Amino acid sequence: MQCVLYVLGQKGYQVLNAAIAGGFKEMVNLVVVGSDINVQKDFFEDIVCLCKQVGLKYRSRQDLLVKDRNYENSIAIAAGWRWLIRDSYRQVIVFHDSLLPKYRGFNPLITALLNYDTKTGVTAIIANKDFDCGDVIESRSIDLSYPTKIVHVLNAVSDLYFELSLSIFSRLRGAQYLDGVPQTESEASYSVWRDEEDYRINWASSVDSIVHFVNCLSFPYKGASTLCDGKLIRIFEVGAEPDVEIANRDAGKVLFISENKPVVICGVGLLRIDVAVDDDGQSALPFKNFRARLK
Repeated sequence: MQCVLYVLGQKGYQVLNAAIAGGFKEMVNLVVVGSDINVQKDFFEDIVCLCKQVGLKYRSRQDLLVKDRNYENSIAIAAGWRWLIRDSYRQVIVFHDSLLPKYRGFNPLITALLNYDTKTGVTAIIANKDFDCGDVIESRSIDLSYPTKIVHVLNAVSDLYFELSLSIFSRLRGAQYLDGVPQTESEASYSVWRDEEDYRINWASSVDSIVHFVNCLSFPYKGASTLCDGKLIRIFEVGAEPDVEIANRDAGKVLFISENKPVVICGVGLLRIDVAVDDDGQSALPFKNFRARLK
């Protein structure tokens, strides 16, 4: 069976890598590569470079302006993909980074971390008209522990993509399509899309909650954000400081400066900002104004 790969990001890169490393390169007749401005590293160049190295045909998502009927008898495999696949295929297999039917929808991995889930993973399903509701082919899982950062979990989940891809390609070799098992609707939940507002720190929260929030949105994502003197900054490294008695506790105000690092009042506790950058990627520390209020 011939396959068209729709790949985006580190997870998509690992699916392509599995096809090559596992000896399934001859099954791939096209690689469609997406890009993502919402992360610091989207693996676009890495995927293109790998395709060039092994002689695989590829094209960027932006080149897919009209339907391509050259691959109607192929199976499409989408990994990390965020867009509607408009071409017609024998079957479309989607990799989703949650243990379906939990967290159908967008950014399920971040949702799992923000909710302190103890387990996450990746599920391969057969796409149908309802997003993330198709029959389950296979899944892989890992345990989660805290504190952790998104980059470490992404690396672990990407390894699961590699493992699961090897199994999917192996099953597709000589097959016309794959079968799956229906999801249990009574166990279904959804994860909603996130935008810039969802990256904003709520300083009225506890320091522990804010530390966790920053860790969940750190590299390779843009980073948790806040406004300082009306300008957006992104915060990547923080730490909790011992709390003190504050008569007029006003969350978001800088209380101390410790070694050029601001210590900010939280709803409960104090937060030290260790690494923060502006929109140009330049360090935002130390703050120019001691009397800074973060919003």
